[in-house]
Amino acid sequence: MTSAADVVGWLGRRLRRAPDWPSPKHSPASLRVLTWNIHHGADPSGHVDLERIAAIIARVHPDLVGLQELDRHWGERSAGQDQPGWLAQRLGMHAVFGATVVRPRPDGPDREYGIALLGREPWSHVRQAVYPPVGRLEPRGYLVATASNGLRICCTHLSAGAKATAGPVRDRQVAHLIQAMHAQPPPVALVVGDFNAAGLARPVLAMRRHWVDAVWQAGVGRTSTLVGPSPRRLDYVWVDPSWAVEQAVVLQTAVSDHRPVVVDVRRRDVSV
Repeated sequence: MTSAADVVGWLGRRLRRAPDWPSPKHSPASLRVLTWNIHHGADPSGHVDLERIAAIIARVHPDLVGLQELDRHWGERSAGQDQPGWLAQRLGMHAVFGATVVRPRPDGPDREYGIALLGREPWSHVRQAVYPPVGRLEPRGYLVATASNGLRICCTHLSAGAKATAGPVRDRQVAHLIQAMHAQPPPVALVVGDFNAAGLARPVLAMRRHWVDAVWQAGVGRTSTLVGPSPRRLDYVWVDPSWAVEQAVVLQTAVSDHRPVVVDVRRRDVSV
């Protein structure tokens, strides 16, 4: 029979405050994953400094990175920079980019905005898609690729907006995502990104039927990933059940309007 003390102890473990920084990886078999909505390098005051983003990513030493809201030749707000290319070079990683918004220019490269995956080795079997458009909402999409070790990872960004208006759109987007991730083998082991949904929202519940919420599994699921006066966890690392979650940390930094999420995982059939 479960005692009251057991229940209190369990809740304490599930709701404890996240550490400020991840500890070293548990073993060489561990894989470190980072996801972050970088808001084109702008902090909440609007100051753009991509080097601050890069420095934090470099300090974490992730093996795989999923990023949202990157500019590529977009314009004045990010100085026309190819942000995924610059980050890949700065971090010594390989990047693939999926543009969800494209504005053609006759006198230069297209203005692009979207999501990216970065890894230690080159990617293969890269596929990008934009969710079906809805009215005037900003286009959103997903990017899926295979890492050098054969692991398939997806990075996505769902639509923002009030539950009453954008909520049904996110429901359809996540249904589209789940169907696409199961459409062809091998299975997608990791899905990361900004879901713009918190708590028991329908997109979160739908994802839980297929993948494990790594941050919740690590016991720090109530840690906000949003910078500002309305704390919410909108950013997720979803893990296939064949992978064990070793640790998860939401980094307490405010160089974007979202905080980065760092998770260490390991295949259950690989010994430590």
